[in-house]
Amino acid sequence: MDISSSKNVVSLDDILKGMASRMPWRVAAKVLVANGGPKARSWEPFKEKLASEKHDIDVDGLSNAFLEHILFGEKASRFYQVAESVLAKARQTFTGKTGVAHFPFSELSEDVNLLSTSKPQLCFIHESDDGMTLVYNSVRAVEKRETVALSALPADARPALSGYKEIIGVKQDMFRAYDVIWLPYAGTIVELRVDFPHGASADASEFAISQALDAFKADSSSSIDEKPVDLFPVIKRIYETADDGRIVEFALHTSTGSFKHEKMRLGDTCLREERYHLGGKTALKGEIELFKLGVRWTVEYGKDDFTNPELFLNGSFRMLHSDGYPLETAIIRNCTGAKDYNFVRAKIDEHLKANDA
Repeated sequence: MDISSSKNVVSLDDILKGMASRMPWRVAAKVLVANGGPKARSWEPFKEKLASEKHDIDVDGLSNAFLEHILFGEKASRFYQVAESVLAKARQTFTGKTGVAHFPFSELSEDVNLLSTSKPQLCFIHESDDGMTLVYNSVRAVEKRETVALSALPADARPALSGYKEIIGVKQDMFRAYDVIWLPYAGTIVELRVDFPHGASADASEFAISQALDAFKADSSSSIDEKPVDLFPVIKRIYETADDGRIVEFALHTSTGSFKHEKMRLGDTCLREERYHLGGKTALKGEIELFKLGVRWTVEYGKDDFTNPELFLNGSFRMLHSDGYPLETAIIRNCTGAKDYNFVRAKIDEHLKANDA
């Protein structure tokens, strides 16, 4: 997805600041190396190498890669089957619209912690061969729960808390969000992608989705009132397709009435094949019912060059036997850009079609 012609002139320093504030290091590292940056284990060693060594970094390539990540990285996504008349009206509204032709890179150098939360505002329109991308910018807050070391507290406060095994603090971080609405030229599935940084809650994504849809309605006089596509069937389809990705997390209900929640985040082991899980399945007389799933794929870019995009479908037990509780949101992480995201999107479409068949 080449969007380099739609951006302002931007400095390498601004790009790096933006990447550090938004991109997981494992994703940023791949993008940096691909555009001439040094290899490093984290941001601090990277900056030290950049200052002490000579590197010919492709600034245009890096800025385009960063823009792609803004559009496709760390998103909570929903898919809406929208009437063609609504789509046509919306596309007509935004086609050739002026005043939002450039992505506002200048914002990246601002200290977002000094700003107040704001509602989404249309900041960028990109027209490509397959559809129209609308980007809405806002400032949002995300609450993160972190373990607080007793030694980090003032000395006079420690005795009062010495009886606690663990101390949890709730921290509020401000961040600049870029939410995306994609209007296709072929088909009638409108896609909504809202920023979903690590630590954000499901309630936060619901709020962001509601605000983005309200902003779209105000700008286009077209409302997306349809229910999102139900993604719950994808959980079972992916789990039962033995060679489709590596299962890194699931929650399930067993025939004996128990609940299991397992994670496998290290190595290449897949939870489908983990011995404890296989042993438990063998011991059960009935089927297991999955209602939550995390899966990781490998996307090849070349020899020894690959990425590991992830999909999380966070369903609940009540979705197993009730049509009244659909799973509407897909959490898609670890994408460098359009190729990774579209790979995961194609997997979702594939399993939805298989379930319909």
